[in-house]
Amino acid sequence: MPPQAGPSPTLPSFIPSAADCAVLQRAFPLAVLGVDCCTHPDVHCDAAGARIIGLTPSSLPRSSSAIPDPLGDLSALETLNLYYQGWAGPIPDSLGRLTSLRSLDLGFNQLSGSLPSSFGNLTNLVDLNLVSNWLNGTLPESIGGMTSLQTLRLTGSQMTGPIPESIGKLVNLREISFAYNRFTGPIPDSIGNLDGLQILDLSNNKLNGSIPLTIGLLSSATKIDLSGNAITGPIPRSIGHLQAAQSISLASNHLQGEIPSTIAKLAGLQGLNLSGNNLTGAIPTAIGGLTGASFIQLDTNQLTGPIPDVFGTLTKLNGLSLNDNNLTGTLPPSIAGLQQLTSLYIGNNPQLSGQIPSGLHNLQRCMANGTATPDPAPSQVAVAGSVPSEPSPPSDPVNSETDGGALPDGPQPDGPHPLILHGVDGDDAASNSTQTGSTS
Repeated sequence: MPPQAGPSPTLPSFIPSAADCAVLQRAFPLAVLGVDCCTHPDVHCDAAGARIIGLTPSSLPRSSSAIPDPLGDLSALETLNLYYQGWAGPIPDSLGRLTSLRSLDLGFNQLSGSLPSSFGNLTNLVDLNLVSNWLNGTLPESIGGMTSLQTLRLTGSQMTGPIPESIGKLVNLREISFAYNRFTGPIPDSIGNLDGLQILDLSNNKLNGSIPLTIGLLSSATKIDLSGNAITGPIPRSIGHLQAAQSISLASNHLQGEIPSTIAKLAGLQGLNLSGNNLTGAIPTAIGGLTGASFIQLDTNQLTGPIPDVFGTLTKLNGLSLNDNNLTGTLPPSIAGLQQLTSLYIGNNPQLSGQIPSGLHNLQRCMANGTATPDPAPSQVAVAGSVPSEPSPPSDPVNSETDGGALPDGPQPDGPHPLILHGVDGDDAASNSTQTGSTS
């Protein structure tokens, strides 16, 4: 009978995460991590304790403000959160090796340079946040490799150069926020491939060229903001296909031509801002299709002709800006039906005449020239002098994130709001009020 095998020898204890912890120790040599770093509050390991899958190194001591290059060796990392931690210098190419990464937050630091081309390898990345940095470089064409990306936020990061055509490959994108950078060149036609995109914010850059016709393919978009650029040409008729849109701002560009009648299809739009362009022609009666609109801003253009009577059907309207155009005729009586209207700007239309209709009982801010109000309640609006500044008007859905509710591209007086009569405002308006016997 063969001899019985004896008991197995006891194996030495083994920490599964030791390899990743050694990498982390190299990245943060001043930290005391030991062989099992999974117990550290900045570190998140998988259920087996074998790999580091999450890292927020806010309390780990560092020898430099530069993002440590060895972080790129944490190959199982899914979440890297470096938000608002004082990191500076370039983004290391090594982060492009983190092919398991799903969320990368580098927002609110002092990072500089370009986005590494190696980021095109991050095919599992879903969320990328680079908001508020000093990235004075460009966006690489390789960005088109991040095919799982859903949110791409670069607001206020000082980035330059063109928006690459390859952005159209990111068909899972839900949000593009590139506001307050220095991007140049045209908006790429490939933007139309992103039919699941909900937010497109390219405002306050140096973009030029025309609005691509393909913008009408963004059938899921709820917010489109192209304001504060140098975009030229007409507003494309394809804008009428943006039927999920709640706010559209094309303000402060160099747009030309007429307002397309296809806007009649945008019944769900809450805010439309076309101010500060070179738009011509009459305000189309199709504006009456914007039955969900709270704010419409068409000021500071070269619009002509009468104010359409259909404005009176927009019963949800809180603010209307038509000032600084070449409108003629009178304010239509139907405006009196806008019981929610709190702000009305029609000044600097020299050939606009007549009276502001009675019945606008909620009007708080009004600027007009060549008009008079027919004895409204003094607490609501004055014939001349000032209009009370409180309560504040409701916030503008087009620009509510940045301006606290003021009509952003029209007049924005800080205190009492003069009702301009026959080109008189300020102290002269007060004098005119005395002469006419009007009170504020």
